[in-house]
Amino acid sequence: MDLTRPKRNNLRHSPPGGARMRTKAKDRLRHTVRLARRHLLTSWFRVVKPQIVKINGIKLKVDPRWPATMRDAFYKGSYEHSEYHLVSTVLTPSDRVLEIGAAVGFIGMRCCQIVGSSNVVSIEANPDICAIARENYALNGLSPTLINAAITSTSQSEVEFFISDHFWASSLSDKDGTTHAIKVRGVSFSEAVALYRPTALVMDVEGAEFEILKDSDLDSINKICIEFHPQFIDDTKITQIFSKFISAGFRIGLSESRGKVVYFHK
Repeated sequence: MDLTRPKRNNLRHSPPGGARMRTKAKDRLRHTVRLARRHLLTSWFRVVKPQIVKINGIKLKVDPRWPATMRDAFYKGSYEHSEYHLVSTVLTPSDRVLEIGAAVGFIGMRCCQIVGSSNVVSIEANPDICAIARENYALNGLSPTLINAAITSTSQSEVEFFISDHFWASSLSDKDGTTHAIKVRGVSFSEAVALYRPTALVMDVEGAEFEILKDSDLDSINKICIEFHPQFIDDTKITQIFSKFISAGFRIGLSESRGKVVYFHK
């Protein structure tokens, strides 16, 4: 020890621990402010019921006839938050996207912003929601290819599709919340892949993921962004999907995945 070196005045230098505590306190304050602003904005939206909202800069139509829980997801800006984050993280301009389960077009439009509208094909079985997706595309000046059809594991000219008041719960499976069934055009997964040759698959099909993917050919696909629905399919089937992806050369991107929204890549 050099005894001739003057000692530092520790009172004039904040310890690293103190700086970290102040940073954490600031972060907590910012988080609290964000939550308060979101709460106030949501409360205001519930009163005025706007028919157009913006989430991450994307304009989306909100139908006043939707259940309040659905409208709140748009008012809060939480609608498809994990999916938006994932595609924003993993897609690149060179990708060509096949989206199965387009809903109101939010995630498909984010894909368009990254890869271009000409490189996005979105498929949605619900004709009423397809109409809203087209309106949202027009609001944002985007024009991906949108097909009103249900993706199936085998070729079928027509399939039964079950509609729910909560559009995001509509599915090929009849489950709680179903209000009625309609007949829609069927397109097999293999046909869609052969026709559009996607490099990236974005999939949210409310429990039909196992039936669609169990016999699928994934050779041309390098990236998969998929939301699993364990409330509709059991762990055994989810495990089989994981095993199929891994056997096809995919790895699990844990750092990019969020909860039930999982990323696989080659």
